[in-house]
Amino acid sequence: MLITILTSYIVHVWTWQFTKLLHTITSEAFAAKSPTYTKIMELDKRVRDFPDPPCLRDPPTPGTSESDSVTRIMQTMSVTLYKETTHLNLHRPYLSQALKDAPEDPLRHKYGASVMVIYRSTWRIINAVESAYKLAPGITTRMSLQWSQSLACAVSCETRLVSCDGDAG
Repeated sequence: MLITILTSYIVHVWTWQFTKLLHTITSEAFAAKSPTYTKIMELDKRVRDFPDPPCLRDPPTPGTSESDSVTRIMQTMSVTLYKETTHLNLHRPYLSQALKDAPEDPLRHKYGASVMVIYRSTWRIINAVESAYKLAPGITTRMSLQWSQSLACAVSCETRLVSCDGDAG
């Protein structure tokens, strides 16, 4: 029980610190004047380099109660969703431009790095939600945010496929 309280406190502190970073990113990336692509990549690096809570990096200790395991599963999924959704929002306009300019091979476009970031983030979100669902289906099915984000990721992947294969039909 004490470990769960300590873990929850650490995750809350992490969330507060990540929210401060997110405020900076939002202020810089979505200001009235659009930032340069170099600036977007710098902001992306800040998100990537932001460490996950230390209590969620290691596997749970043997003998952890079921409720503690469910709490940890949901915290891990939430951390993944926070970070990867930030990546999606940073890179979405560049994905669109790469698909528009180079539908045959968007990875070779000057914004190809954004295409790859979006791909990896969508995979991580879908994987995190799937893992949480497999390990804690009861609570995962009652929460809607992760399903909305998974649907958005699926639509994003589908959009890439249709855009890249749009002239085939």
